[in-house]
Amino acid sequence: PTQKVYHYIFIHGFSCWTCVHRYNKIKKLRNKFGSRK
Repeated sequence: PTQKVYHYIFIHGFSCWTCVHRYNKIKKLRNKFGSRK
């Protein structure tokens, strides 16, 4: 059971990391458009 929990945390953490990476990408794009105004 402990291995299952660790596996879930690993997958969840990875997905969270990709979400944060995507969020940062959108943030950078927004900053680019914002500086244009």
